Amino acid sequence: ALAMRGAVLHIDRKDVTLPDGHFFIVDLMGLEVRDAQSGAVLGKIADVRTLPANNVYVVQGGEREILIPAVDAFVAETNVEEGYIRVNMIEGL
Repeated sequence: ALAMRGAVLHIDRKDVTLPDGHFFIVDLMGLEVRDAQSGAVLGKIADVRTLPANNVYVVQGGEREILIPAVDAFVAETNVEEGYIRVNMIEGL
């Protein structure tokens, strides 16, 4: 494993089957982020931070930058085909 440290791994998408509800990070980049309750556009996913507990979506382009944990409590819907995700905004986000 040490010999591969720092190496870049490339895979062909047709060789990968992702479980339902899982996405390639590159497919999430640029998705419009909408408030699940009001439908208001909060911005777009500018980055995905891969942290030990869970990924965190960095949303930019709205009034301020928002960090949204990529967990079911916050993410109501992810629709890569139509280019958006809907999130449950919780006070303090």
